[in-house]
Amino acid sequence: MDDGRYLGILEEAWRTAGVSSPDVGARATAYARFVPALQARLDAMSLEDARGFVEHHRAQVRRLDRDAVASAVAGWMYDRDGDAVAVVALLGAGFHDDVVADPARTAALAPHAHLERLGGWRWIQAPVRARWRDAIHAAIPDAFAGVAYPGDDLVCSGDWPTQEECRYFCGKDWRTLSHAVLYRRASDLSFFAPAGLHYLLPAFLQASLEDLDGARTAGISIADTLLFKLSYGYMRKALARFTDVQRALLADVMRVHHLGWERGPFALPDADLELALEQLDPSRPSPRRPQRRFGR
Repeated sequence: MDDGRYLGILEEAWRTAGVSSPDVGARATAYARFVPALQARLDAMSLEDARGFVEHHRAQVRRLDRDAVASAVAGWMYDRDGDAVAVVALLGAGFHDDVVADPARTAALAPHAHLERLGGWRWIQAPVRARWRDAIHAAIPDAFAGVAYPGDDLVCSGDWPTQEECRYFCGKDWRTLSHAVLYRRASDLSFFAPAGLHYLLPAFLQASLEDLDGARTAGISIADTLLFKLSYGYMRKALARFTDVQRALLADVMRVHHLGWERGPFALPDADLELALEQLDPSRPSPRRPQRRFGR
């Protein structure tokens, strides 16, 4: 998405909010209307376009100086000067969170406490994330439909002194596995042979998408386990069996979990996610072990 379309969407939502008054109270009220207006616009867009908006939004925010933006928002809220359309774009990025969090401005913001409840960055991207999650979840069965059960001997890895950890999955159809069981047995992902992991992984991917915060998982979440295995190169043999579509779906599952959705637009990219996505690049059918830098 280019700058022109991105700003056009924000300006359209601002016009829908319908405020031209320089009055401070009117501006605060306008922002409360701007939120559902922008949300309705994103809901009406295709998932691809909505994702493009969020990604462009994040990129725009990272170019800005945090303190300068916080000051601009405060100035817009409490002065009569300023470009309302430009500043509301910054408010839409969630920068009002910085203003609300500033103790020096707490008293001034008290009449506009509704701004804090809006949770700027989260309300923009949370519905887009949910739509993306649902689309990936629905695409998984077809993407893995051609993967046949490999046989009991190829479910468990022979690299471990005991194979009992994943014997439970022998003879199971991944489509009928209870996700409640998968949450309890997420650590078994480390004990599957490449063929077994290829066959059973779609069940774990769907379970992880139904548990974005990992609250249902005993111990390390499914998504975090997969991120670790990918970013350290422990899935290379299994990935050699994956089609481009299957790799792309696994990459999208990693993005849905680890793009920093809850950390806001200033969050730095996850170094482990970058390494994991390198492993899933379809141009690398036989990926090498990731080159991890010190501290990663």
